[in-house]
This record gives sequence, structure tokens and C-alpha cells, in this order.
Amino acid sequence: KYEELFVTTLEEADLLSGQWLRVAALFFKEQKEFPCYTAPSIVIEISRSGQVIHYRQVRIDSKLANSSNSLWGGQAKHWGWVRQWTRLPKNLQPTDLLKVYFMAEAQLLYADEVQLDLWE
Repeated sequence: KYEELFVTTLEEADLLSGQWLRVAALFFKEQKEFPCYTAPSIVIEISRSGQVIHYRQVRIDSKLANSSNSLWGGQAKHWGWVRQWTRLPKNLQPTDLLKVYFMAEAQLLYADEVQLDLWE
């Protein structure tokens, strides 16, 4: 299941190679998911002519209430910020398509205060 947050061409968004994008949101889950590969993620994707040329994904579960910063850590029933950064690659074209979305395959995921920022 995908929840698209932002879909546009790089030209429409006035984005250029070398700039940084940040996606951030406050998340909550009732239960932690196992196995981890089904756990929800934030995804930043750039495609050209239907082919993905840049893909960055960060898992959400392991970032919630994880004070020890364990790769497999995180606890359910806690709200927490999750952030995903990516630098736009070289040789982008104005017609390349940017998609930012949440991917959640099994369990319900709550998100609030969703942000998409450009950093130069």
C-alpha cells in the first residue's frame, strides 16, 4: 500500500541536481512489525521514462522510541519523528519525475505534520 505525498516533475518543483530534499513526519504505530522488510517506510524516488534512476528508503519502525539507536530497535505505541534526506543526483533532466510516498504493507500507520523541504 502506498500513500503518495508529492508527485511532480523536477522542472515544476524547480529542483536541480545537487540540492538536498528532506521528508519528515511524526509517526505512530500500534504494533512493531516483524519481519522488518514489511515494516513501513518513507520513500523518495526519481524516475525517467518509467525507469527508477534514484531511490532512497528509510524504515519507520526502527526510529520510534529508539534511544539506543539500535538498527532493530524502536517501540510501538510511541509518537516520533522520522526524517529521510537525499541529495539529488547529477545529470537530472527537467522532465524527470519526483515521487515522495509512504509505503505500509501490513499494519496501520499514523502520520502527522508531514513536511517536504528543499535544502541548498
